[in-house]
Amino acid sequence: MKYNILIGLICFLFFYCSSKKQENKKDAPSIVVEKFYSWYLDSLYENGKINTPDVVLTKDSVYRLDGTKFISLLRQSEFFSQSFIQDQQNLIQRCDDDLNNSDAQKMYKEAGFMAVESRNCSFMNYFPWIGGQGEEIKKVNIISSKIEGDKAKIIVKAIETVSIELLRDNTKWKIEKIYIP
Repeated sequence: MKYNILIGLICFLFFYCSSKKQENKKDAPSIVVEKFYSWYLDSLYENGKINTPDVVLTKDSVYRLDGTKFISLLRQSEFFSQSFIQDQQNLIQRCDDDLNNSDAQKMYKEAGFMAVESRNCSFMNYFPWIGGQGEEIKKVNIISSKIEGDKAKIIVKAIETVSIELLRDNTKWKIEKIYIP
């Protein structure tokens, strides 16, 4: 009888520890997302000048987007894949292209990006990684986590529900996409 209890206890501990190890591996993308949002909310969200490209007025009195600091910040954070960073550069370039006409220049001068009629520039009007416009937020909650091989999808609740897709890059998980479904 004692041996059966002992064997049962050993089996329970073995399976419990094995499931915890599996859980920790599966939680790696969630941990990356939690760390990303902690960094984002603590360091960037309160300071809108940092988490978007800079608008500069050239010597020709033309408003242009300069994403140099923003893209550098993304690279330095080490949370993002190269394709995520490239997508952000492309987005900035498309918005800058849309801004580079006399009507958009006039609209921007009068009311900022809220007046610029361009889907490419909508990311300048709100915080797309949380779905907000400056509301107070201290934490995001992970709703679900799904891992399939070297890909993961994490759903979080920030201001809006946000989907984060990650890719395993060697041994690290990197954010590939952030979007509001």
